[in-house]
Amino acid sequence: MTQLLGSTRMAGEDATWLHMDQPQNLMVVNTILYLDGPADWPAIEESFFERVVEKFAVFRSRAVDPPLTVGLITPRWQQVEVRRADHIRSVTLPSPGGDAELYRYVSGEASRPLDGHVPLWQLHLIDGHGGGGVILLRSHHALGDGPTLLHALDTWAGPSSEGSDASIDRRPGPERRTRQESSIGTDMGTLSKLVLGLPSKASVLGDDVGGMKSVASTDPVPLEKVKQLAGETNATVNDVCLALIAGALRHGVDGAAAAHVEAIIPVNIRSSHEPIEDTLGNRFGLVFVTLPTSSDDIRERIKRVKANMDGIKSSREARLVLDALTMLGATSKHGVRAWIDAFSRRASVVITNVAGPQRRLRLGATEVRDMVLWVPTTGPIGLGVSICSYAGSLRFGVIADTAVMADPARFVLALEEQLGSITTDTAC
Repeated sequence: MTQLLGSTRMAGEDATWLHMDQPQNLMVVNTILYLDGPADWPAIEESFFERVVEKFAVFRSRAVDPPLTVGLITPRWQQVEVRRADHIRSVTLPSPGGDAELYRYVSGEASRPLDGHVPLWQLHLIDGHGGGGVILLRSHHALGDGPTLLHALDTWAGPSSEGSDASIDRRPGPERRTRQESSIGTDMGTLSKLVLGLPSKASVLGDDVGGMKSVASTDPVPLEKVKQLAGETNATVNDVCLALIAGALRHGVDGAAAAHVEAIIPVNIRSSHEPIEDTLGNRFGLVFVTLPTSSDDIRERIKRVKANMDGIKSSREARLVLDALTMLGATSKHGVRAWIDAFSRRASVVITNVAGPQRRLRLGATEVRDMVLWVPTTGPIGLGVSICSYAGSLRFGVIADTAVMADPARFVLALEEQLGSITTDTAC
């Protein structure tokens, strides 16, 4: 029988992400770490329990969700005795053990819910990949957001990773800065979105998700090339990446050549001096960004994305949405799902940008040579794109509901063509 060790009240925004979990769209972040050679799995497993499970209480707590959420009766983190058999999976990929076999395995897991009777994470230790060992970490969004997940990974690597404490850029990017005050018109527009949602989206990627997922990823490209184009266009790396995604949607998705596509983007609210607490958790709002899919000119798309993002940066939209997510944590699961469905119904894609470690992490005697993650999609949305940088390279992870996009490989190919156009000749 599971031993109970005490409980704490779940933060409102974390409870909201717990309640967003639906059979057709699981709120689980799937992250893979490519190791540079064979892995010493017993040592790696032991270090995870010593440095992550023992340090961060949410990794040794199960989510207790009451049948009725009202007043002080809200979800809680209940600490339990963690049994390794509940969380560790040992896997060998079938031959030939390439990324196709790896992504097929991850796709199957991405469609599988986590066990709510135990802490909401799994560690899959994967052999049989030609490039070396691979780790799949599955963590529910209620545990934390992108920055907190990377903080946990950095902690797992520990002091043996050279410069690990300073290797992750936790500063808020330009899109995270907001004015303390904004116009009533801007706030009223945002409040209207929160209360009423937005008009239904154009039929770009379909409206119905089925629950089966498929994942893919671009190859890594030099981050410096993307930074170069950002500098030339007076934009951010995030602006450039969003413009690249818009170009890929134009060419790699049937029916996406509309004038624009709406995307939902998480925006980190933490200040530049705010440390990530051991409680981890979520501190971000959601904003709508228009992707200009009508243009074939990368610089024109960057210009339009930048103008859109600049407008968002000067508003309080992300903060207001975070406040709404926090308040929703005290409401029912059905209320949360109804609100997120209404709020997100105009968007066709969720896009997240995760700035990973600038230097390679090391797990025991083995370096992590690369990483990629897949963001969970929200409400009725069937496509998610993650922009992930690591050790000087950049890659995009794509997760698609197969009812919306049967095989994301075509979209990934379009993304790689967009990336190739700027990494081979940034003047194009």
